[in-house]
Amino acid sequence: MIQRLKVPVGRVGEHQELANLAAYLISDFSAYVNGEVVTIDGGEWLKGAGEFNQLDQIPEELWDAMEMARNKSGSKLKMTWNYIKGMYKIRKL
Repeated sequence: MIQRLKVPVGRVGEHQELANLAAYLISDFSAYVNGEVVTIDGGEWLKGAGEFNQLDQIPEELWDAMEMARNKSGSKLKMTWNYIKGMYKIRKL
């Protein structure tokens, strides 16, 4: 099930919303539209859906703890990237 926090509008889309887009695209009003990709996702893509979209929910204290635990020569971004790569490998197993 889709998480409401991931979708900025806070709900799952309705069939009528897709039907409205389809009706527009086959109407004469869209004669100038061609080769377009239309994303209907309640703003999820613009918010940054994917592996990294919930990093903003990590509390600052946890970032600080991870910063202290890692090698001092790295950065928060590098440490986060390594963590996410590790989680991806675990999921593939």
